[in-house]
Amino acid sequence: MTTAFPDDRDRPDSDLPDDGSTGSDEPGTGASGGHPTEGTAASGGTDGGAADAVQRWSDDDIEREFSAIVAGWEPPAAPAAPTASVVEISEPEVDTGQIGGGEQAEWNQRLRPEPPAWPSQRSAAEARRLRRRMRRAEREAEVAAFEQERARKEAEYAADTEHFVPPPAPPVVWPTIRTTMAILLVVAGIFLLLGPNVLTLSATGTVLLSAALVIGGGVLLLLGLRRHHAEQGDGWDDGSAV
Repeated sequence: MTTAFPDDRDRPDSDLPDDGSTGSDEPGTGASGGHPTEGTAASGGTDGGAADAVQRWSDDDIEREFSAIVAGWEPPAAPAAPTASVVEISEPEVDTGQIGGGEQAEWNQRLRPEPPAWPSQRSAAEARRLRRRMRRAEREAEVAAFEQERARKEAEYAADTEHFVPPPAPPVVWPTIRTTMAILLVVAGIFLLLGPNVLTLSATGTVLLSAALVIGGGVLLLLGLRRHHAEQGDGWDDGSAV
């Protein structure tokens, strides 16, 4: 079904005749072009009108209607932040052509003074300076004590010129006559055991004689170890005591 509008005849793609007729060969349509005849149901005419109304909506119209509906659901925009104006402060120009190095530093200090430190920063800096001063004093005291001790030891080493002189050796103690006789008896007994043919005695007699000589010499040596009570006051002491 095609609905004719007053300006549809001017469209190049229009298939409507110029006499105002719809040009439709369908039975039951009137000259008005598009209206149903009496045999058409009322519901059919209503549906055709709604379809024609929907066809008249363009994409731009739909977009505008949708934007108008959705605009009520959007959250309010946040207020814009106030913009602060930036004021540039220019530093005073100083003619440094006639200023020397020290004066230049003084001028820079005047123009750009250091900001005052916070109380906590001042106390922390003061504590650090105090700790450094204490550590420096401790190191100086340790170095001074070390130097003093080293100087004392060097002085003692330089002053020590004495050397140990051992006492004279005691005189050689000669053995007594009894000790000499005992040693000779022991040596003679051993010699007879090794050379039994020296004496014209039997083997049994030689063994008995040599044994008697060795035993007699040993007894004399043991008797020489006995403490002599009668000789304690004469100053003689051989160091042997049992």
